[in-house]
Amino acid sequence: MAPVTGRTAWTRPLLIIGTLGLVVGTIDPLEGSVLIVAGVALITLAAFLGGSRHRRLLASSLVILGAGVAGMWIISGYGGLGVDTGRSMWWLVPILVPYLLGWLLAVVGIVRLFRETFRRRLQPGRQPDANGGPSSGAVK
Repeated sequence: MAPVTGRTAWTRPLLIIGTLGLVVGTIDPLEGSVLIVAGVALITLAAFLGGSRHRRLLASSLVILGAGVAGMWIISGYGGLGVDTGRSMWWLVPILVPYLLGWLLAVVGIVRLFRETFRRRLQPGRQPDANGGPSSGAVK
């Protein structure tokens, strides 16, 4: 395998750091939402630098996630929702649906990007196994 240089050298580190940010931010979805958006932004950058075929999926998830997070922070800034504020709990639907949809699309994009980025290359003369990876010889 040829050494990785240039723009593609940043793909794996950005992907790993962004995934860690997404996982840590998911522990507390409100306070960690900034970390989630930053993680997805790093992952999307890794997809663009690496020329991934999943970069449009990740970019759209970043936009949808950003809209949901912005709505969530705006509502929180106005005092939240519920009986005490005079705003119905139904306001959660247009706020949480983009947030959850963006998060879910990001997770799907990350899994696909990980499979694309860390897939082992076949050696010349070897056939892929049933899962598409390199076949290994029988060990006795």
